[in-house]
Amino acid sequence: MARRLGLPVSPEYQVVQGQPFALGPYRIPDVSVWAFEAPVGETSPVIEAPSGFYVFRLDSVTAAGVPPLNQIRAGASTAIRLEKQKVLARHRADSLESALRGVPDLAGAAAARGLDVQRFGPFTRLRPPSYLAREPIVVGTAFGLRVGERSGVLEGETGYFIVESLSRKLADSSAWLAQRDVQRTQLRQAVQQARIQQYMEGVRAKAKVVDRRKDIFKSQAAADAAATTF
Repeated sequence: MARRLGLPVSPEYQVVQGQPFALGPYRIPDVSVWAFEAPVGETSPVIEAPSGFYVFRLDSVTAAGVPPLNQIRAGASTAIRLEKQKVLARHRADSLESALRGVPDLAGAAAARGLDVQRFGPFTRLRPPSYLAREPIVVGTAFGLRVGERSGVLEGETGYFIVESLSRKLADSSAWLAQRDVQRTQLRQAVQQARIQQYMEGVRAKAKVVDRRKDIFKSQAAADAAATTF
């Protein structure tokens, strides 16, 4: 059950763990967090969302259960097949790394085995080439290698990699020193803003809102009537 302050009680809704809760066209993500931590029968604190303020009551909890095999067979088969392919790819990558160990010409040795070698750069740590945009481990390793040094097998998001550093240009420390004070101020302001935001979220979570507008309107009407009585 859910009540939007000032509006009638809405009908019952189901909240699925791990999924954002939707109330009509509005999304209220904090409900999914509260609902799976609260005991049955508990009423939530006031939850603020872009569409308004809400209060919920947890009526029941139903276990999701185990889906039938025919519903998960296709997904399970795909996962098993991908896992086997991943193990095979790792084995091939380890074999290739052993074969290339001590070989000075990485590009030539890879070409002789029918493999492609990609050459990137120069690039910065924060702006890697698009091919490596989803590979933070590969980018980080590249910046940790000495010139001429080669990595072992790296397990990335899209495959396995062997990286060799060809050259490096050191950053201009004078440029950084020129803007250091500005950067320090920006970082300090960001930390202060985060602390203020955290404090406000804590206040909202503990706040108890009671709609007393009817009582206020009645009191005001009575005061107006008394003021006009002779």
